[in-house]
Amino acid sequence: MKKHIKGDRHIDMCIDRHIDKHIDRHIDKHIDRHIDKHIDRHIDRYIHIFTDRRIDWRIDRHIFFVLKPICKKWGAPSFKHA
Repeated sequence: MKKHIKGDRHIDMCIDRHIDKHIDRHIDKHIDRHIDKHIDRHIDRYIHIFTDRRIDWRIDRHIFFVLKPICKKWGAPSFKHA
């Protein structure tokens, strides 16, 4: 059995870090896609309801309250208005 030397441990650590970075990036991509799909679905529904006027985020508080928890959960930037 091969003795585990200091250099090997360093290489293992580098490989692990590299793999983690790839996994994180992959997960982030999926989360982003999921959030986008969710947000799009809500916005589409509201655009359909208010076809003749643009959405005003300050007036339409429902969109804000629906999206805020999603953004908060995944650490996305939050909306400025409360």
